[in-house]
Amino acid sequence: MKRFDALVLALALVVGATVLGAFFYGARSDDESIAVVGVATQRVSSDIVKWRISLARSLSPSAVADGYGRMAADARAVTDALTAAGIAAADITVHPISIFRNYAPEGTVPGYTAGQSITVTSKELDRVESLATNPAALIGGGVLLQGSDLEFYVSDLAAVKQTLLAAATRDAMARAEEMARSAERRLGRMLAARSGVFQFTEPYSSEVSDYGIFSTSTREKDATVTVRAAFALR
Repeated sequence: MKRFDALVLALALVVGATVLGAFFYGARSDDESIAVVGVATQRVSSDIVKWRISLARSLSPSAVADGYGRMAADARAVTDALTAAGIAAADITVHPISIFRNYAPEGTVPGYTAGQSITVTSKELDRVESLATNPAALIGGGVLLQGSDLEFYVSDLAAVKQTLLAAATRDAMARAEEMARSAERRLGRMLAARSGVFQFTEPYSSEVSDYGIFSTSTREKDATVTVRAAFALR
């Protein structure tokens, strides 16, 4: 009976040692990698501008029928002025006319507002920006400029994103190497990598979004991306 008990105890010790060894190996394996976040930021210059121009005319009820003709004349005046200022006709888009009823207090006669928009899409950023900031030189003859808005875009976003991802990956590797040296280890191969969303913001902005940002309000933008990477340790 004593021999049987001794055998059971010996088997238990072997099993226990095996389990403990497996646990130790697993814990050690978890320590054989390092995870870091790399980041890269690049100043990007826009090469496309959109100028959205909104025209409007107030119309009395008796003048609604003539509203379309008046707005068409206003649009022609603006497009003629744009082409005379050096904007290519192919860069100008004239959108359809809309007429809205202006609701007034009960007992008064409501009026109407006719509106039309024109969009200039161009790579002549300096020319368009100069015209947009001095609309008096462009629009006259009773044309009412209701709105004017500039938007700046980058045509080759794919190339910018590739450059940023490469830079963020290099930054992640540099951070991992520094941490490995501090632990007296050497960096091995990359095990996994995942990029974050791209943030194109105004220069020096701290704004971020989980879904990414593309600000169109400035010609110059700060483009930023992060890369989460894991590396093996040796």
